[in-house]
Amino acid sequence: MSNKVNISLTSKGQPTINLQIGDGAKKIIESEAAAPIISFVATGSKGEQGAPGTALLGDNSVTATQIADGTITSTQIQNFTISSNDIGAQQITSAKLGTNAVTTDKINADAVTSAKIADNSIGANHIVDGTIVKELITDLALTGDKIANGSISTIKLANDSVNASKIASKTITGAELADNLSLTGLTRVIRLTVDGQSPGYIDGPDNDLLYVRSNKDLIFVVDADQSIQADTSFFKFQNVSGTNLFTISETGEAVVTGSLSVNGNITVTGTVDGIDINTALSVVQSNLTKISYLTVTQPVDLDAMETKLNAISDNEVIDWTTDQGSTNIHAGNYTDTNTQLSAEEVQDIVGAMLTGNTETRITATYDDSDGTIDLVVDDMTADTNTQLTNEQVQDIVGAMVDGGTETNIAVTYDDTSGKLNFVSTDTNTTYSEATSSAEGLMSTAHHDKLDGIEAGATADQTKSDINGLAITTVGTIGTGVWQGTAIASNYLDSDTAHLSGVQTFLGPRTFAAGIIYDGDRNATPGDGAAIHVDSSDITDNNTSASGTANLFAVVNIESARVLASNASVTTTNACTLYIKSAPVAATNQTFTNSYALYIAAGTSYFGAPIEVNAASSNVAISCESTDADCMVRVQDNSTAATNAIGMVATGDDLVMRNDEGNFKVKVANNATDALIVDQSGNLTVTGAITGSTIELGHASDTTIARSAAGTVTIEGKEIITKNKVLNIHSYAYHYSGTSGHYIPMSGATTADSTSLSSSSYHLMQVMPFDGRVVRIAVYNQTTTSRTDTFEMYINGDDSDLAGDQRGTDLSFTSARSGSGDCASDWTFSKEESIAIRRTPSQATNGTTVTVVFEFDMTT
Repeated sequence: MSNKVNISLTSKGQPTINLQIGDGAKKIIESEAAAPIISFVATGSKGEQGAPGTALLGDNSVTATQIADGTITSTQIQNFTISSNDIGAQQITSAKLGTNAVTTDKINADAVTSAKIADNSIGANHIVDGTIVKELITDLALTGDKIANGSISTIKLANDSVNASKIASKTITGAELADNLSLTGLTRVIRLTVDGQSPGYIDGPDNDLLYVRSNKDLIFVVDADQSIQADTSFFKFQNVSGTNLFTISETGEAVVTGSLSVNGNITVTGTVDGIDINTALSVVQSNLTKISYLTVTQPVDLDAMETKLNAISDNEVIDWTTDQGSTNIHAGNYTDTNTQLSAEEVQDIVGAMLTGNTETRITATYDDSDGTIDLVVDDMTADTNTQLTNEQVQDIVGAMVDGGTETNIAVTYDDTSGKLNFVSTDTNTTYSEATSSAEGLMSTAHHDKLDGIEAGATADQTKSDINGLAITTVGTIGTGVWQGTAIASNYLDSDTAHLSGVQTFLGPRTFAAGIIYDGDRNATPGDGAAIHVDSSDITDNNTSASGTANLFAVVNIESARVLASNASVTTTNACTLYIKSAPVAATNQTFTNSYALYIAAGTSYFGAPIEVNAASSNVAISCESTDADCMVRVQDNSTAATNAIGMVATGDDLVMRNDEGNFKVKVANNATDALIVDQSGNLTVTGAITGSTIELGHASDTTIARSAAGTVTIEGKEIITKNKVLNIHSYAYHYSGTSGHYIPMSGATTADSTSLSSSSYHLMQVMPFDGRVVRIAVYNQTTTSRTDTFEMYINGDDSDLAGDQRGTDLSFTSARSGSGDCASDWTFSKEESIAIRRTPSQATNGTTVTVVFEFDMTT
């Protein structure tokens, strides 16, 4: 095609020429010329040269229609002459450009936008290495179908040009990542699997700690392919040399190579070497109480010792004896009736007599191993002179008396002078009168007879001699009965009782009959209106020196026997001292206090029980005092006799006080300690404590209560006892749908199933004890609101979904996670295998189910 256009123009005045090129004529670029040439030929006289011009293209004037396919090469394009404004949207296609025609130096900066590039027009060979940077890519503009497989390598990407927002979700696999890749910062994964050569490693930093953390349970599973390939595997903790420090088999058996140090408690729910530790420790603890002061110095048969200890009461003192080679344990009050000594015992006794003593020129030793006595005589040739000197004899005799036991005499040995000194230490010895005559002593009876003889008296008086004495007065008649007529009172001294008047008796008086004080009289208050015992100094002239008198009494009322002349007499109340009542205030009298018995001071002792009849009053015994230590006190039986035992009233409080021993409440005829409070405030109760609640601290602090039979709560929360254990298990599976699926309860797989049979071992979990399912919680990856329904089946049987179900349905509504409490009929028995079926109302995927079991450890 020629690129020459002949145009004839006729000038009229000063013409303006507007040259417009049609669509067909615009394909002038088709020629082989380097640039389009427009020339003209004037047919008339040549006019003046006009202003030079250019063949300008209007904005968006060149479209794909005007450009012949394959006609634009880099030679036709002047460097940096094409801008985005010169190219209509979507007008340059790959068909219009020659191969390698457009280079970066042909395009102004920012001239080509995505709107200028036709779809599917740029291939990997059109991109110069390192030329695509993050600023050239619009967010989310590159999708998977825009990038050819294997077309992007690191050399094509500028540093930091690809970030998370540039990459579609779940499009990069391990094959796209280079080996030995180093990731800095926080890397999050849903699941991490170590492939490749065996063994796999997860290595920590070169010189720092490695943490594995979890916000919930941290579960390590060993031998996860047990269902596919059965073998025996272990959890192993090794040092850098590969030595096993701690191993746990897949059946839970643990082996520790070194020592095990435990700061907290160890809870053992099973047995150790077939022994129930809980029961064994209870027996050991009981026996330790019995042998807390026992020191074992020889081998002991522990089984025999346990049998002995079980027969001894707690806290009872015991002794340890050896009877003819067999070890026996007895209570402290045990009496060994076996007095037969064994040969070994006799040998030990004789051997002890020869051990630790003093020998001269001979050595005696007892050999316990063979039961013999070894006697070794010293060399006698060293000193053959057995004659003792005077000094030796004096020292021997002096040693015999020096340091001995003497009575009323001191004996000392003076080594300097060789003398024995005897010094009496009793210069005035008084001997008590003998009860009968003895050599050198006089009896009491003989002494009394001598006292009755006047000084200078002789025994030769006759009756006439005595009558001639003209006796006008007599002394005291000590014994006998007066045989004469009554003696007038004027012949009696002041010590004789008169029938009237005030009289003082200087000696004791005995009245054979009772004494009755009667009659009204005037009296001084407080001085004893009927009987007054005045203060006096009473000297005990009967008890021997350093002796002990059993009793001293100012007023002594002896015991009386009450008899009756007539048969079968009954006395309602009998007493030694009867006080009818307290004084009654009468005319012109007001009593502040009225007492039937008033003891102003001093301790009162009652040798028998006191019976108080408080029928007419609500107070049986009253103790009133401003002294804080005023108490109802019980006799102190301690050795030091310094303990204060009793009850004290402090303000409105009644304080029971015991400064040294324990408070005890005894029952069963004083044989059983029902309650004990020791000096540390520890309370021991033998029987049961009955009550609705127990408060610890303040009323609103901590409350222990009984909620049901065998169930105790703290602030409403149940206490789990050693016979009741909670156990939590979690299970996961992938199913997304709304039909009922059984949870893989074995934990060995995540494969759920819609059906259940006795061979569905991976869907069931066998129960080791009786118990129940307490709670079920569920979590899903998606946040779809749904209602989950759970059912429980036993031993792989769901042939009748309604009839075979154990317990009622559990249903609850949640979005991502939720939980619900099972009814009390979700129960199972020991050795039953349970399966749980879940039916969601909406399809969800990625499900984790957590089940809380409660086991009865007594089954």
